[in-house]
Amino acid sequence: MNFRHFFFTVLCLSFLNGIACRHIQLTSQNFDDYVKLGTRNGMVLYCEHGPPACQNANIFYPDLANYFWNSSRVFTSSVNCQLETALCADQLPQGSGFPIWKYYTAENKPSGEYYTEESSAQALVSFMYRTGMIPNECDIATYDHCSEREILFINKVRLWDPIQCAKGLKKQLSINARTSNGGDMRQQEWGLAKQRIIEHFIEAKKDQVEDPKDIYGNLDRLYDERLSGGL
Repeated sequence: MNFRHFFFTVLCLSFLNGIACRHIQLTSQNFDDYVKLGTRNGMVLYCEHGPPACQNANIFYPDLANYFWNSSRVFTSSVNCQLETALCADQLPQGSGFPIWKYYTAENKPSGEYYTEESSAQALVSFMYRTGMIPNECDIATYDHCSEREILFINKVRLWDPIQCAKGLKKQLSINARTSNGGDMRQQEWGLAKQRIIEHFIEAKKDQVEDPKDIYGNLDRLYDERLSGGL
């Protein structure tokens, strides 16, 4: 990933999703799963109120959340301190002003550390790269930084035709929806990695279809159903 890719993706996601934001809302019930037990690094936005007020406090937050939505290496999330008073009291100093960013890595979990640099998308993402919070993602085209498990799945999906890719994504979205609230974190992260691989080949194989809308036209609906728990 690079900055040009990041901001191009932000532009595309903003256009495709409107004001929709695919993000993780941390609560006292799932905080341990994501922060303490999960293997991904996390950037967490603490706000006095929940979405959309929390997101509006940092206008770039929805773009960051969308961009990292299916990353198996890093996650972004928010906490509504109006509802999660105990969690915020544990994680933030008394009398803290909002909004507050904290980042969590293997070295500083579970307490995390405060992000105190410039509050902009470019500065925050630069910080995440500079500090190693964003490890290299598996490069599906070259296999660089891919695990053996990822390579095996890439080679499997590479042989799928466009219809199989669309069906595979629908199935994976359904699985990810069922495992997103509780369950084994490594299973959740592997599910996100599989989703990312399938999405790559859906994009790569669009030229093989006379009218991509015939097969891929309902993918936005599938994502909407995933977010609303409809799958």
